[in-house]
Amino acid sequence: MAPTKSTIAPDSAPMKLPFLYQENRYTPVQNENNCQSINNGSDPRINDLIKQLASNTPAITGYVSQYSGHQFGTFNPALGDGRALTLAQSFDGNELQLKGSGPTPFSYGNDGRLSLKNALSEYINCTILSALKVPTVAALGLYRSSDRLQHQGMQKAAVLIRSAPSFLRIGHLEHLFLGNNHEAIQLVIDYCLAKQFPTQTSRLTENKNQLFLADVIERSALLVASWQANGFYHDTLNSDNFSLFGLTLDCNNSRFLSHYDPLFCTNPIDDKGRYAFAQQPRVTLFNLQVLAQTLSGVLDNKTRQQCLAQFTPRYHFHFARKLGQKLSLSDSLVNRQSKQQQLLQRRQDSQLLSDFLQLTYQLGIEYWRMFTLLTNPPSGPDGLNSADLTASILQYSKKHLNKADISQLTHWLACYQQRLALQSAAKAPQQGDNQLIENWHEYYQLALSAAQRDDFSPLKALLGQIDSHQ
Repeated sequence: MAPTKSTIAPDSAPMKLPFLYQENRYTPVQNENNCQSINNGSDPRINDLIKQLASNTPAITGYVSQYSGHQFGTFNPALGDGRALTLAQSFDGNELQLKGSGPTPFSYGNDGRLSLKNALSEYINCTILSALKVPTVAALGLYRSSDRLQHQGMQKAAVLIRSAPSFLRIGHLEHLFLGNNHEAIQLVIDYCLAKQFPTQTSRLTENKNQLFLADVIERSALLVASWQANGFYHDTLNSDNFSLFGLTLDCNNSRFLSHYDPLFCTNPIDDKGRYAFAQQPRVTLFNLQVLAQTLSGVLDNKTRQQCLAQFTPRYHFHFARKLGQKLSLSDSLVNRQSKQQQLLQRRQDSQLLSDFLQLTYQLGIEYWRMFTLLTNPPSGPDGLNSADLTASILQYSKKHLNKADISQLTHWLACYQQRLALQSAAKAPQQGDNQLIENWHEYYQLALSAAQRDDFSPLKALLGQIDSHQ
C-alpha cells in the first residue's frame, strides 16, 4: 500500500511541486509486539497499510514539506510537517498521509509522534464532521502502540491514517512568499486550480489567479459557517492550519460546544481568546488576508481586495442557510418571492436566527438539544402545542430565569412558528445531525479515557452510532 518508486502518483503534490517537499522515512514504533489497529475494516487497502506499519517491510518512504505561518497573529518562518508523512500515491484520487510517523527535518527536536488521545480525538472529530457534511480531511484508520511518549506525559503512541485531495496550506504560500519565489507560488496556484477544476483547466486564462483566491475565500466561508452552525470549535486556527482546499485540518484538540457560548475557548495558551468560538470567522478572514498578501506578486491589490470583500457576505449567507436548515427553515419560501420580498425575508430570518442564538445562550440549554426540541416538538391532536413546547425547553434550562426571559422565549417561539407557517412544507428536520452531536458529547470523553485502558468499546459504540446516521 505504501508507495514505491513505481507506484507514486504522477499528479500528486510531491511530484508536481517538488520544491515544497523532500523525502523522509517512516520511523516505526519500537514496541511492535503490542500494536493494535482501530479500523472499521471497510477498505482492505487501509488494513494492508496498517499491517505494513507494523512490519515496516518494505520500508515506508514518503514526503514532508516545509511551510511558515501566523501563530496567534505572530509570523513564524520555520514550520513544517513535524510529525506527518505524505504517501504520494493516489487513494481514490486523494493524497494519503500518516500523522505521528516519527521525526522529520521539521520536528525541530521533537519526537514526531502523536499520542493515542490526540489521534482518537482527530479520528472521531473528522468522522463526525464528515457525517455532518462539513468539509474535512478524512480519517481512514488508526494504528496504536503501547509505546509511551516521554515528551507527551508518557501517553501511548498512535499513527493516524488520513486522506485529502491535498494537504496544501496557506502556510505553504507564506513560505514561498518569504523567499520572494513568485514563480513557485504560481505553480502552486496552477496545481490547486487543476485539482479543483479539472475539466476547466484549459479554459483558465489571465483571470485564473483571481479565480484561485475567490475559490479559496468561498470554500473558507462555507467551512467556517458550517463550523459555527454546528457549534464546532477548532482550537488553533493558525494560518499554517488553514487549508487551501477549504478543509478542516488538524482538529485533534477540537470539540463541539455543549452549551452555546461565544467566548468558549479551551486552548491553554490562548489567554486572550483569539481563537474563541465566536472569533473563528474573524480569524478566518485574517488568514485569508495573509493568503492575499502572498499573492501580491501575481495578482494586483485592487483585485485582491475585491475578493476579500466577498468573504463577510458569503459567510453570513452560508451561516444563515446552515443554521436555518438546522431549524427546518426552507429556502423555497424565499426563492418564490420577488427580489424586494426576498431582501425583507432574509433580514427577518437573520433577526430570527440572531435572536435564537442569544436566547440559547441566555437559557443555558445544550446547543444540540435546543435544535432537537424545536424540530421535534411535543404536539397534541390539533398540532403544535406552544405551551408544552415552552415547558419542554424550560425544563432543560441550566440558569435561573426571570419573567422577562420566559417572555422573550414565548415571543421568539411565536415568531418561529409564524415563519414555519409561511412555508408550503417544512424541511425535514435534521434529527440525525443533532443526534450525532449528542452522541459526541455522550461518548467522546468516555472513548478517550477508556482507550487509555485498552477498552475500545465506547469508541466502537460511537462509531456505530455515526454509521447508523449516514
